[in-house]
Amino acid sequence: MSPHTTQPHTEPSTPGERGGIAPPHHPAQPSPAQPSPAQPSPAQPSPARPSPARPGIVTAAPPLLGGEDDVRPRPGDVPTGAWTRGTRTVARELGLRRHEFEAAIELGALPTLPCAGPPWRRRVPRAALDRLRGDRRTRAGLRDRVHLVNATDGAALLGISTARFTRLARGGCFSPVGFHLNRYQALVWRYSARELRDFAGYCPHLLRGRAPDGLRRALAAGTDWRPRKWRGRRTALLARQATGPWEKAAVPAALLEPPTLRELVPDPEERTRLRLLRPPLLPADPGGTRTDRIREILRATDPDEIRWYRSLLGRHLTEARAARPAPGEEPAPCTAR
Repeated sequence: MSPHTTQPHTEPSTPGERGGIAPPHHPAQPSPAQPSPAQPSPAQPSPARPSPARPGIVTAAPPLLGGEDDVRPRPGDVPTGAWTRGTRTVARELGLRRHEFEAAIELGALPTLPCAGPPWRRRVPRAALDRLRGDRRTRAGLRDRVHLVNATDGAALLGISTARFTRLARGGCFSPVGFHLNRYQALVWRYSARELRDFAGYCPHLLRGRAPDGLRRALAAGTDWRPRKWRGRRTALLARQATGPWEKAAVPAALLEPPTLRELVPDPEERTRLRLLRPPLLPADPGGTRTDRIREILRATDPDEIRWYRSLLGRHLTEARAARPAPGEEPAPCTAR
């Protein structure tokens, strides 16, 4: 890709972006300016003590049932992946902090398997835990792989100013792994330190001198690829974790507005199934009280991105209907005559 186009500059595919669901790269429409991610980050809030569960299980929050078509979060009720006591114990045994454990799952550094119960419940295989606990060098390598940095630390890692780092991130040069709201309710994006080092090796020309004309024009127009790149990474992971065609269809459905969903899925029983299988778009509570800011990130807004998720939903629905009809459509059992 030429550095003089308005396309985002991308580094080689990362583990979190593989899987076939990340939207194609097209110029984003101007979006409201995001607060600088260089704001100071507060200490992570202590999670509430959940009920005991099997070790290594990550559970998804129950779906929202308030409206027939509303598969998006509502104020004060942002669905996230719930951390069980067993999961925190596993993270402690591996010497990982909570956000590092989340990053290990997001980056594919720690394998997970589906387990019985509500949709989207995952567990870390016992063999993987035993292997990591028994090898100090492997644990150290895992911690290095899941090390995340904010804009300030990322800029220091690349040897550039925080302002230049933020411009590169807004232009789509690298993908955020996660985010949180700090004490000032400002959005703070987190990036993989390893991916940033790889980017510096592949694109050193973007770290010095004048930025390409296409990138400067896109930034002047207000382009910000960070939310869209994060959505692409997150939905790619969820698509790989889906255990059935209806779960896979629920991934793009979770990013579309209710009117769009009604248009694409006119059958209310199918929409109910998609709502019940709604995936945890947030792996953990991002903190803060500005749930409106979080909702903006959890929905597709750019026309190109919306078209991409519409096409994915249509394709996955076709596969799901062929594999297993929605409730109410199952053939009636044969009766003796």
